[in-house]
Amino acid sequence: MAKKQSTWHSSYLNAYYVQDRESAARHKDCPPETLAEFAKDDFQWVRANVAANRNCPPRILKKLASDKSVHVRSLVAANPNCPSEDFQKLLMSTNLTVIRGVARSPQCPPDKLEKLALHKDHFVRQAVAANSKTPAKIRSTLFEQLAKHQLFRIRRFVAKHSAAPVSALAILARDRDSSIRSTTASNRKCPSELLEELSTDKTLQVRCSVGENKDCPRTALERLLKDRSWPVVFTAISNRQCPRNLRKNAIQRIEEKSSIGVRKGAANEWGNKFLRSPNLVKALAVDESPIVRKALASNPKCPSSIYKQLLNDSDDAVRKAAALNTNHPVNDGLIRNNPAASPWLQAQLAKAEAEFPGITAAVQEGNMLF
Repeated sequence: MAKKQSTWHSSYLNAYYVQDRESAARHKDCPPETLAEFAKDDFQWVRANVAANRNCPPRILKKLASDKSVHVRSLVAANPNCPSEDFQKLLMSTNLTVIRGVARSPQCPPDKLEKLALHKDHFVRQAVAANSKTPAKIRSTLFEQLAKHQLFRIRRFVAKHSAAPVSALAILARDRDSSIRSTTASNRKCPSELLEELSTDKTLQVRCSVGENKDCPRTALERLLKDRSWPVVFTAISNRQCPRNLRKNAIQRIEEKSSIGVRKGAANEWGNKFLRSPNLVKALAVDESPIVRKALASNPKCPSSIYKQLLNDSDDAVRKAAALNTNHPVNDGLIRNNPAASPWLQAQLAKAEAEFPGITAAVQEGNMLF
């Protein structure tokens, strides 16, 4: 432990860049004696990171409670380790920044939180809504009010919060901003009826978020599995709640009559999970579209037997993609030692050999890569 603390001192305490000192000051493993030194730093944001550190000892927070920077005092007020007597002093502050910190504190009494819930500043009200000590009824009302706020960051805060009531999520599920609707769909507390509604959203990312939600209802998954966009189909298939028979049927549809976009998606790295289906991989390897075969040839996880097949594909672009797939485990051992295994590489070497004699030997010896 002593060695670790010494490293902290030598590496960060006198760091030239402020960002380095800030990073060290907020690190959960920063030793108390180092935090005490950072608390004396000339830059307020270094001291602020000390005040925000949940492992900061009360004795250091006590000194920072009277810091000249309101930002530092605000973070001291929000820190659960803040000494009670110092918190009481900060509780009486009229400075807006400090009040925001007080509203976030688990030490803030319920009656004070009730008053702050009516504060004109929206960030104070947001802090009160996020505070688990706030009475449930007041908290629910605040979430509903903030869900209608004009500021994007306020609405997003509500959309992703685990304590947001269904009434607030219902408002956000119909928000004008698609990213807010997407965040709402990702919320584990989002009810089935809202997920059903969002599964028909016009924005792809929203539908993907529904498919990724671990509590997505079966009926919504069935709808998403028939979606025209392959990312949506894939997120639904990947969902653990997706019944095995539906997943199997969806993969069969990809094999038989899905769009090129869906088949390409299944063939590339994004769709690696589909490579576990032998029949699908075989179908993709002989797909009528060279775009799909090229995607599979570029995939480092492509099965070795299929990869060797694609090295000799009828399409030059597919053969090139396979030859340049240097991350594939077969590539190095097969192509480097035997360039003839790749017709495309062999053709390139023949052209290069005519202009630069001896280049083929250099490639085989590992001194040059294409």
